[in-house]
Amino acid sequence: SLIMFLVNMTAYLASPEQREMGVIDVDQQVSHALRELLTFNTCPSEDVMTDKAKEFAEIATSLCNKYKADGVLVYAKTYFMPVLVSALRARGIVSYVTYAPKVTSVDNSGSVSRNYKHVDLVRADIAA
Repeated sequence: SLIMFLVNMTAYLASPEQREMGVIDVDQQVSHALRELLTFNTCPSEDVMTDKAKEFAEIATSLCNKYKADGVLVYAKTYFMPVLVSALRARGIVSYVTYAPKVTSVDNSGSVSRNYKHVDLVRADIAA
């Protein structure tokens, strides 16, 4: 399969599994700016979400050009995802989310841990 490169536009650093899938972390300043755009301290209006999504998509455009990426990895509040994905799609940017099922494991002492394992990528911008 063809190796893709995706710019990590989530508020988190890529996991080793995500990096193996071609996810590229951005520098700290950019990451901070993205985190600001993904954060809502009050209930957002449609205008606020639209403005933030447009700004996010502008940054995505320059990052995709800079890294010669095939798309972006996104993760946001449920109410923000559709606005974000459609702003990205309007600029011709393909967005992906990580498929991460919960994995439960039990160690020798019998303690149970539940973690999310990043196993694949799912396109988030498929139009109905």
